[in-house]
Amino acid sequence: MIRYLFTALSVSWLLVPLMAASNANATGIGLRIAGYQNEILLPADKSGPYSRIITAIGDEAGIPLTMEILPAKRAWRRMHGPKPEVHCEFPSALAHLPVDRLDVTDYIQAKAINNVRVYAVAREGRAPIGSVSELEGLRLAYNRGYGYGPELSPILRKEKPFPAQLFPVENDMQGLRMLLVYDRTDVMVSYYPELLSYLQREKLPTPVYDLNKPLWQVEDAILCRRSARVSSLLRDLNGAIDALLQRGVIQAILGDLYLPAPRNK
Repeated sequence: MIRYLFTALSVSWLLVPLMAASNANATGIGLRIAGYQNEILLPADKSGPYSRIITAIGDEAGIPLTMEILPAKRAWRRMHGPKPEVHCEFPSALAHLPVDRLDVTDYIQAKAINNVRVYAVAREGRAPIGSVSELEGLRLAYNRGYGYGPELSPILRKEKPFPAQLFPVENDMQGLRMLLVYDRTDVMVSYYPELLSYLQREKLPTPVYDLNKPLWQVEDAILCRRSARVSSLLRDLNGAIDALLQRGVIQAILGDLYLPAPRNK
């Protein structure tokens, strides 16, 4: 699915023109990006930090970037349908492609702008869960619009037998309330750093999870269909991303939502 899988959301897509510097790439043509709508990082009203980061990257590189922020199913089709309508998708990563049975060699990834992790969140009183096997026998809530990596996604798609009760929800807040407020589930799988933002904003009961035991971790990056022109443009984008990271621009935009790469990477 890429990070954001097929979803039932029906919010209309929003075309977001992203400014670029005047010294645009010699081709005069930039990149069209399908953005996976996310309430925290990439909302449809373009107010989120990921929209600002894409704008900053385009400005720094001098490459026109145009991003459509779409519900997951529509964004995926823009990128991977029979007739692709965009060059790239965001946020995504090569690591997601095998889960969707897509050929990694057909794509190229820019440098990561953030790193995200999947945690199993439980109510107070339960020991932290640090592996997929520990979810056996539990009532498990998950966002039906997300993918959770090569081990967990096949279970949630019911492609792999697993002894757990599955509760798909439309968004993480619904799942967290089912778990922490109404006690209807035993655990919720959720992406961090969005999880942190939800907990701070909604003042929910304190959940149990171990930051050192993610079920999965992956980069958030611009992922593109491979071609000579796109590869050339991505070299310029990578230089821009490096420059923005060195100056602390991306970190400042994300604040608490920024996660550095794992130390063992």
